[in-house]
Amino acid sequence: MKSTFTPAPWLIAGTTHDGCEAVIRHNMTPLCLVDITDENGAANARLIEAAPDLIQAIEHAIQLLPADAPAARILKRAVERATGRKG
Repeated sequence: MKSTFTPAPWLIAGTTHDGCEAVIRHNMTPLCLVDITDENGAANARLIEAAPDLIQAIEHAIQLLPADAPAARILKRAVERATGRKG
């Protein structure tokens, strides 16, 4: 499967001047700002930062599972939702 998103690494590269938003970057290119004014926001920033690695790990796991395994179907749906692609 070919990725259709900005490749890894994505890094939390500091915060905005008021400290309320984490800046997620790829190299020097900003990808998004995440509100980090509470614990959920900080956790969301970490999840976004890990997203490309998670997709890669899931795609590898799918290859190791029988195609009809319930876990394979769940993992495939997760990749489809994350990438917007079917199959």
